[in-house]
Amino acid sequence: MPDLTATRARDLFESGWFCTEAVVKAIAEHQNIDSPLIPKMATGLTAGVARTSDLCGAVSGAILGLGLAMGRASSEDSVEAIFAATQTLLAEFKQAYGSTNCGVLTSVDINTPAGQTAFRESGQRVHCAAYVAWATQKALDLIAAQEAPRHEF
Repeated sequence: MPDLTATRARDLFESGWFCTEAVVKAIAEHQNIDSPLIPKMATGLTAGVARTSDLCGAVSGAILGLGLAMGRASSEDSVEAIFAATQTLLAEFKQAYGSTNCGVLTSVDINTPAGQTAFRESGQRVHCAAYVAWATQKALDLIAAQEAPRHEF
């Protein structure tokens, strides 16, 4: 069963926020981070990075969410944990959906009026809502795994 945060991300997406914005906004809320900068910083990454059909916006949002929880606070901090989590997210999304590329996932060029019409008319938003929920849940799982206490024997 999806976490309430994954459901919240889907609800945000269905209410008009774009994919990246919805995912990172829900993850930020889950972490009690409230800032008007959260959706703003994500907007250019939506719709496959500004409609270029590149990286799926749900994945971009999840990576930003991972950064909120696991990113570096100083230049001396290690990148290993967030790099590992990001690589896992990318690999598992690709395994689940066949690609991390928005153009491949949607089968349209959303940078054209015809592609945007095809996106709307094909009901693609339903699939994108699923990507939003999945990416949010996976990011939360990766964050929780990082926060879990480690026992040495």
